[in-house]
Amino acid sequence: MLVEFGKAGWIEKARQQPDKVRMVLDKIRTDGLLPTLETVFNKLDQPIPLGYCNVGEVIELGTGVTGFTLGDRVVSNGKHAEVVTVPVNLCAKIPDQVSNEAASFAVLGAIALQGIRLVEPSLGESVVVTGLGLIGLLTVQLLRAHGCRVLAIDTVSDRLALAGSLVQRRLTYLRGKIPY
Repeated sequence: MLVEFGKAGWIEKARQQPDKVRMVLDKIRTDGLLPTLETVFNKLDQPIPLGYCNVGEVIELGTGVTGFTLGDRVVSNGKHAEVVTVPVNLCAKIPDQVSNEAASFAVLGAIALQGIRLVEPSLGESVVVTGLGLIGLLTVQLLRAHGCRVLAIDTVSDRLALAGSLVQRRLTYLRGKIPY
């Protein structure tokens, strides 16, 4: 998605981000047309770093950082790169029994969970999840685990089937473990 956005012309980028267009119009009112155009074109020419989650090893600690030591295996909400710098609140130690691959899903789960927290659903409530990409699928499972009824919407039938099978597997597993 970011690669396609990067290839788009500035008019298409404006169409995709109406909130940014409003910001530009506000800036024109306060700073004038020419300074605003210069700022916008400089911003559009900047590369967009890819990624938002990584797993790695602590190689250096910032001033005042506690709770981590050199060599700790961590997951962070940082860009994809050989070396990243992230705020301490966007980084977590990975327990020894958790693989790097499994840990790499922590940020995706946190994104899904934050969306659920903002909605504040209660037990038995019905919630609609629109879009069953990876985060949508995680959201469906978290909502079901929270005791919510979920209506999932997607234009891709395979994603709907996958969401149904994930929820069904969870229910089957629970039925096998909890006596009724």
